Amino acid sequence: MRKLLQFLTVFYGLLLFLPFSETAAQQRTDSVQHYFKSLVEVPIQFGIGYEVRVSKRLSANFQFGVLTEPHSSIILFSMKQLGAEKDVVLMIDNAFESGLVLEAGINYNFKKNYVGGFLQQISLTGKETQNKLIELATGIRFPTSPFNRNPSLSTLKSNLLQLGVLYGNRIPINLKNTEIHLELGMSMNVRSNSSLSPALPTLSERVDVYLKDVYRENAYVPSIQVAFVYTISKR
Repeated sequence: MRKLLQFLTVFYGLLLFLPFSETAAQQRTDSVQHYFKSLVEVPIQFGIGYEVRVSKRLSANFQFGVLTEPHSSIILFSMKQLGAEKDVVLMIDNAFESGLVLEAGINYNFKKNYVGGFLQQISLTGKETQNKLIELATGIRFPTSPFNRNPSLSTLKSNLLQLGVLYGNRIPINLKNTEIHLELGMSMNVRSNSSLSPALPTLSERVDVYLKDVYRENAYVPSIQVAFVYTISKR
């Protein structure tokens, strides 16, 4: 974990330094390019995106998407392979139906390729899940609560912040102003918060603390993204 964090720190330092290490003449371009994307990122999202090339080398990328099946099952399988306990995977599978994904990143472009770094916010929402599953997964027992009308069911929510790196390639196709972007990425969880309702605040906090460790240790997500991109150049 520490080595990966050190690598990401160095990577971001280089990513921010490289565009400014060139001369102003090298950095300037005749036009600003805008890219509008329709994308599939496995196993994260179906989404849309916008990218703006602000210089010869540097571009900023923004994406919005929805996490649904089959992506969620792939993520759960990955977590299980990384060591997450079976009961934990079952609890997460039962609790979450879908999620919203927001992403922002910076890319360094060279020829038809680019490397970049990104932050990804994943908000997981779902349905009521059985308290027995939560107890089996976390070892935390549910006391009788006057706040819970149905003492056998609770709703679990989680928000994950992922930090990642990517490599991409721009592939021309025989359509005017269009191309395919193919990306390989890897992200890790750097922060999360979870809540349980209805539940006593202390119980919700204990579940949050438990899931922070689960996500930190197991939410390493490799990804492949294919985007259909329309390009606009503005003088």
